[in-house]
Amino acid sequence: MTRSRTSKSPELRQVAWGVALRLGTFGWAEINVETGISEATCKQIIREWEAAGAVQPIAGPKPRNMWTVDRDFVWPKERYGTKEDRMWLAMRKLTTFQPLD
Repeated sequence: MTRSRTSKSPELRQVAWGVALRLGTFGWAEINVETGISEATCKQIIREWEAAGAVQPIAGPKPRNMWTVDRDFVWPKERYGTKEDRMWLAMRKLTTFQPLD
């Protein structure tokens, strides 16, 4: 089983965040062009950043939205990894388990 490339993927978020940091002011199209991440995924990543307080929306040419990076923002560390990492860790620690576990 392989992991899908969604906004939950830390690798995608990191690549997109690098582009946003370098640009300072950006829209989803800039991230899309530089990384090849789909429009929908770019928009979801930006919504997650906005909810976390990492980026602030600014007025851009209509109908486009633009954001600016909060350079003082510090990302909280994922305490125990992703959901998938925690699931695999639990499965390894259990000596026996059923699909419902």
